[in-house]
Amino acid sequence: MGQPVLLILVKNVPVPQNRTQVQLLTQFRRAIAELPHYRIQVLTIPSALLEAAALVSRQTGLLHNDALIVALMQVNGLTNLASNDRDFDRVPGITLYAPQ
Repeated sequence: MGQPVLLILVKNVPVPQNRTQVQLLTQFRRAIAELPHYRIQVLTIPSALLEAAALVSRQTGLLHNDALIVALMQVNGLTNLASNDRDFDRVPGITLYAPQ
């Protein structure tokens, strides 16, 4: 198998106010629990990486969240990224895979 591809999933879930929201949150937690079955590794973002992200942002003009993704990739030796965000095209050393 080739190099791993970094895929960022962010789910902003408000505090559940009703049964439907609680059920959706439960489904989300089940989906997260299944990630290891798909050989997906969840990476944490240490606070020290924020300085590296700020540097990436200054060097590339990326917004901070995108720069944080790049810094996380760099510290973990990743070069492949699945994203529809074409801003990553201007980062040298990253191969961008844009879903169709």
